[in-house]
Amino acid sequence: MTPYGMSRRSGVGGGIILLLYEVFGVYGIESIPKVTLGSIAFMASIHLGLIPQLMIPVPLSPISVVEGHFSSILLGPLFHADDIHLYYNMANFIWKGRKLERIYGSINFALLLLVLTIGSSLSFVGLSYLAADFLQDPSFIRTRAIGFSGVLFALKVIVARDNPLTIGMWAELVITQLAVPNASFLGHLSGVLFGLCFVLNPFTSFVQSVQKSISKYHILAVIITLMGFQQSNDSYSSIINKYLKNIFYSSHWVCLDSKTRNWTYFLSAPLTYKDQIDYLILFISFPIKLSLIESYRGVTKAWISFVIALIGTSVTYYLSCCYLRLERLPFLREECVYGLSGALFALKAVSLCVMLFEGIDFKTLYFELIEAYFILLNESYNLYHLCGVSVGILLFFFLKSQRRYAFRGRGSRLGGSNSQDIPTNTQHIRSNHYATRSWGYGDYDRDSVVRRRVKRYK
Repeated sequence: MTPYGMSRRSGVGGGIILLLYEVFGVYGIESIPKVTLGSIAFMASIHLGLIPQLMIPVPLSPISVVEGHFSSILLGPLFHADDIHLYYNMANFIWKGRKLERIYGSINFALLLLVLTIGSSLSFVGLSYLAADFLQDPSFIRTRAIGFSGVLFALKVIVARDNPLTIGMWAELVITQLAVPNASFLGHLSGVLFGLCFVLNPFTSFVQSVQKSISKYHILAVIITLMGFQQSNDSYSSIINKYLKNIFYSSHWVCLDSKTRNWTYFLSAPLTYKDQIDYLILFISFPIKLSLIESYRGVTKAWISFVIALIGTSVTYYLSCCYLRLERLPFLREECVYGLSGALFALKAVSLCVMLFEGIDFKTLYFELIEAYFILLNESYNLYHLCGVSVGILLFFFLKSQRRYAFRGRGSRLGGSNSQDIPTNTQHIRSNHYATRSWGYGDYDRDSVVRRRVKRYK
């Protein structure tokens, strides 16, 4: 980390050229894992000003965090003072990222970076207040720091997991401070200390358990949230929001009813959420439903189901509203709706139908019923939810009609049930019992005769 001041310089310079040479010339872009490469590209894009929402730096300041400006905890480490600062950090990150991402896997490594970013930033805040209190110097809590080096020092501790107290990292900490007096000593020290906590404490087992519970559908929920058109005035609540809303609509949020004339509203309305409670329901509920559909008909059908539930519910609600305007039914009324609860009910209907036909999982059933109760408290959205249920039932019968080609017969282990029973001579080659058989030959029997039908064309 480096103290942030008015001298921050962005743009293409010698450091960017060196970084490009490091990526393409020294390592080769194909040898850098995707999360590591994506993180480097993201931070380089921020530095070059390619992301409009992050043009203005958000430095990490202890006193600002205490006052409630929590966005700097995540955003502060992503900015750099100049291109040389960016190059030095990214060159170090490539080596550590290549090593650790291959050990942890891409998803777990991405979660690890998130945990280390938050942990090292909070450690920096705590150390700054301790230093200010111990040294009676309030300037520590007013320091504004930027840079990824705190996370890099934490990664260095994890790389040296077998001997995390090695003198090498402490020597680098001192040498860095002597060579670059402007570097944030507390920022680097906070990374080392949090890395030690991560390696030596039981906190690691907690993070590993969280890593195992993360699925691709949780990542989908996070992406939806980033794309979501949140009504909150928090400028950092949805980074992509400000860019996408210029494509979909000009106002801050949009709702769906019979007056809708822009086809993009069928997508933007479900992606509009009111507050963080909606996001919490999304993060918990969607992975449960999509995982159940995946176990029923596979990954591809699960993704198709999500898209159909999202857009199909919007289209069905629009047509229902148009019909209501003509018939004016007394027990249903048109509301300008938004949010994912309609698509949620579509997937809920699919999940309940799957459990009805394939066997009931009572834990999932209880969750679905309790969730439905709380969502249905908003009676003005009853028609929206009813449209979602209708789409979900049709979607289930569509999935049910799709044959799932899976071998349901008995198979045998390759080479026999027990490797110790395999004869040492070559007689076992002529024995069907020890022959290697594919799962695809479900009707194969040792006494059966393989018959081939040959078509002859005249």
